[in-house]
Amino acid sequence: MRDYLYLWNDPATQCVVASGLEFKRLFSHFDQSRAILLIDHQAANGRHDSHSGFDFLDHKDVCDLAAEDIYSWGSFSWADYRTSELPPFSFPELQPEEVAELLYFAHAGRPLRKVLLPSLGNQFLAYAHDDGWLLKLYYTEWLHIEVLLRSVFAEKLDFLNLSEIKSGNRAFWIQGGSISREEITFDIDSIINRRTQTSEATAE
Repeated sequence: MRDYLYLWNDPATQCVVASGLEFKRLFSHFDQSRAILLIDHQAANGRHDSHSGFDFLDHKDVCDLAAEDIYSWGSFSWADYRTSELPPFSFPELQPEEVAELLYFAHAGRPLRKVLLPSLGNQFLAYAHDDGWLLKLYYTEWLHIEVLLRSVFAEKLDFLNLSEIKSGNRAFWIQGGSISREEITFDIDSIINRRTQTSEATAE
């Protein structure tokens, strides 16, 4: 993870927008019963599902993915799916409409309709650009986000007010043991550029 964290929840789209959070940090806190559907990726070890045309990874194989240079891929999108009802190394059978919705997500970086795809039983749809720079994490229920944030940021819970994050009325910037309010936006570039310029001016 980078030395800062930007965090904002947009309740209208059920999306948490983050910067400073890399995939390897995020998925290390996922439940063991979840695996990964690779929607848009360059992973070397994905298993191919001929029915849907997508690649996937069992939970135990995700460690290999996390070790790859995901940042160099540019865009990376994925969804989790439940494995408890599946045989080992198998993938749920997606409906044609669900395949179309996932292809749209890969293209647009946002869901076509709802986040939940019934065949997957997914908790999340995720779009990242330059791993660690921008993450849009769409969720089916707020509870899934709360559990994940409590796990990933256990050491920062003194700074993070999850009820304020849930409301979406404020965005937060956490760096160097302090927290401050930030602009509510999907435009991470503008925030990082402004903060970089401010930091450089202060150093001078």
